[in-house]
Amino acid sequence: MEDRQLEERNQNASAADNQIQKEQKSSAVANGVSAAANRASVERGASAAVNGASAGRRTSTAASGTKKKKRKDSQLGQMIRFVVILVLVAGVIIAVYLRMTNQSKNSAQKAEENLTETEILKLYDLDNKYPKAARDVVKMHCRMLKTTYNEKLSDDDYTVLNMQMRKLFSEALLAQNDPETQLEELKRTTKEFRTDGKIYISYSVDQEANVQYSTVDGVEYALVLMNCTIKQSSGTNTLSEEYLLCKEDGKWKIVGWQGLASEHTIEEQK
Repeated sequence: MEDRQLEERNQNASAADNQIQKEQKSSAVANGVSAAANRASVERGASAAVNGASAGRRTSTAASGTKKKKRKDSQLGQMIRFVVILVLVAGVIIAVYLRMTNQSKNSAQKAEENLTETEILKLYDLDNKYPKAARDVVKMHCRMLKTTYNEKLSDDDYTVLNMQMRKLFSEALLAQNDPETQLEELKRTTKEFRTDGKIYISYSVDQEANVQYSTVDGVEYALVLMNCTIKQSSGTNTLSEEYLLCKEDGKWKIVGWQGLASEHTIEEQK
């Protein structure tokens, strides 16, 4: 009887141990599942963090690219605006310059139109606008003579015009005529001319093709024919004169002139 009871107690104890082992196994499995779940959760969190960081970097890169593009667009826009402004300013400056130039030319032209021939010749800049051709030098001299012979001049007019004519003379001719002697002779002859009732009507200079050029001892010379028409009480006369010029420092200068016995038919080219 006692043996059976002991066997039953052993069986019950064994059953209890089995139950405890089952519970421990179940708990271990549950703990394993929980641990696995936890690891999976951690891994998903880490993956999400990595993905988030990657997405953040992509977003940052995209934002940086956008900012750079905006900066380039901004710089390009500023450059375009600068060029446009520069072109506009240049256009305004050119327009103002052209307007001022035109006004200056018009003013100079109007001022010259209001000047007499005497005033124009007195102001003529022979130093910077000296005639280039030999025949043009003769034309300028005839123009000055016509003015001095026809116009009633003041002492200042005579003095300035005399000095202007001397700028057309060669060194040899200047040496033969000092300024004072030439000035007094100019006054005397022009006053006698007007007293006799004469008028210097016109002058004409030979064509360039008919100008005779030569070189003597390395010096260039030119012979130019000129006709002038003089009106007086007895009628109108045509006088012919021959000018001799030489080149000095690249400019044609008058060596002298003389009247010709025979008349020449010369086409006027003024």
